[in-house]
Amino acid sequence: MSDISFETALGERVEDMLDACTRCGKCVEVCPSVKPAGISDTKSEDIISGVLDLVRTGVAPEASRKWAASCMLSGVRGGDKVFHWSGGVSHWLCRILAPHRLKAAS
Repeated sequence: MSDISFETALGERVEDMLDACTRCGKCVEVCPSVKPAGISDTKSEDIISGVLDLVRTGVAPEASRKWAASCMLSGVRGGDKVFHWSGGVSHWLCRILAPHRLKAAS
């Protein structure tokens, strides 16, 4: 049995995934919540970079905060193409953790 706590293990996994993200923005480009959130004119790379900042620090640009707040969980299903980008970074990292971080920062 490991002496590492669940919180520590989860935090390390989140950091690994944040570091693995290439910030290519492909997840933003295919996301159906971008248009309803009113952030279509923002570069996808800027949005995802801000969401990563949100997960890490709780601080992000407005477009990234809007994207996190508008999540429909469309990329959570295992068959979605979003899973195949960014070096295997799970889509849940940004789309599930970010909204929770957004609420905690409020």
